[in-house]
Amino acid sequence: MTNKRAGPSLFLMELIFSILVFSLCAGVCLTAFLKADRMSRDARDLNGAVLAAQTLAESFKAEGNAAFEDLGCRKTGEDTYEIAYDANWLPTTETDAAYHAGVVIIRGDAVWTANIDVRYGDGEVYTLTAARAKADEGSGMR
Repeated sequence: MTNKRAGPSLFLMELIFSILVFSLCAGVCLTAFLKADRMSRDARDLNGAVLAAQTLAESFKAEGNAAFEDLGCRKTGEDTYEIAYDANWLPTTETDAAYHAGVVIIRGDAVWTANIDVRYGDGEVYTLTAARAKADEGSGMR
């Protein structure tokens, strides 16, 4: 006597195996797309942080710490400044802020240094150091 049910059960096993293989492939592809999205967001954050830090550094080199007030920075100490940015890297208020940039000025005898760090939440995104020759009185360096 022949088993006539072997054909349909073999087809069902093959179908289940095919679904399993396609599910694994879909999982690998989904992981790759999620990683690419994360890398894209990190690159966008880094690009915005570099531009913000560069703006602060170039302004410091050109005008000294007087430039920070012109850029909308909030003075948090004698030689420290803070500015908040929204998700599109536009200056904003503290309540709407996604990113923060902090500047600490170190006054040397001949050279003043600005340490600029850009943060997202508790994590540091980018750090930049800019130096400027100590200026004469009345040149904007306060």
